[in-house]
Amino acid sequence: MRKWRVGTFSMGILLIIIGIILLSSLISGFPVIEALFKWWPVLLIILGLEVLAHIYFSNEEHPKVKYDIFSMFMIVVIAFTSFGVYAVSTVDLLPRVKVMIAGQDQSFSLKDRSFNIEAGIDKIVFELSNAAYSFNGHNSGSIEIYGDGEIFTYGQEKIDALIEAENVIYRRIDNILLVQFKELPKVSEFNQGVNRLKYTIVLPPDIAVEIKRASHSWQGIEINSKALHRNMLLDSSGPIVVNADADASLEVEANLRENYSLTGNVEWQFDENDTHKRATLTLGEGKYRLHLFNRGEVEFKYIN
Repeated sequence: MRKWRVGTFSMGILLIIIGIILLSSLISGFPVIEALFKWWPVLLIILGLEVLAHIYFSNEEHPKVKYDIFSMFMIVVIAFTSFGVYAVSTVDLLPRVKVMIAGQDQSFSLKDRSFNIEAGIDKIVFELSNAAYSFNGHNSGSIEIYGDGEIFTYGQEKIDALIEAENVIYRRIDNILLVQFKELPKVSEFNQGVNRLKYTIVLPPDIAVEIKRASHSWQGIEINSKALHRNMLLDSSGPIVVNADADASLEVEANLRENYSLTGNVEWQFDENDTHKRATLTLGEGKYRLHLFNRGEVEFKYIN
């Protein structure tokens, strides 16, 4: 008569369940990791039922659960796996394990933001986060903000929360509109987060603008030609690109650490006596003023 080795049936059921879950994942994108971590106690239930079934259906007067080496090994594997998963889930390591196993880069687009400029506002101050920015202009009386990027995560929930979050704060102080960008969680070795983000900001006409970024950043700031039809001050670190066209009418002053930080296809006038490495440039009639304070490279492109 064939002997019933306790653990064999449980292992067979386990393999069937895992196979079904993995097949569902391949066909329909079913979240494998979440399902395994959520339903792991079923392993203990199946093993317990097998032990009870062996005792109940045994023909012996005093049935004993018999184990061989292979059965013991399977039970130990199931027990340690169960306790290990329980420990991971109770000490808040589960999200990190999910990221390590199932994390991948996914593209996203933030919800479009629009803010109408109220009467009496004559300056807009932007406080930037550690992201890339591109400034443009239009003839409408509003600020339009778009954002897109890439996030390292294991599910759609994080992306949905990021899209719905209020990442931009508007605040009016007398005649100044303050626009602040929140820092988003960055990707790290064991944590999900954003690894690329770029904002596109469209400015209303004829309102002075200040752009500030206090923290050091390698993310670039791009100022396009339609955004230059105003007085503008830019105080930042990291690379700056200014794209001016034939309609530009600018008086430009750049204060940099080193004059070799200025690149592009324009002829700068340098003040060698200024320890702040001051350089100036005039385009057209010089109607508007662009003042650059930067601790990085500035590239000025002029398309005539």
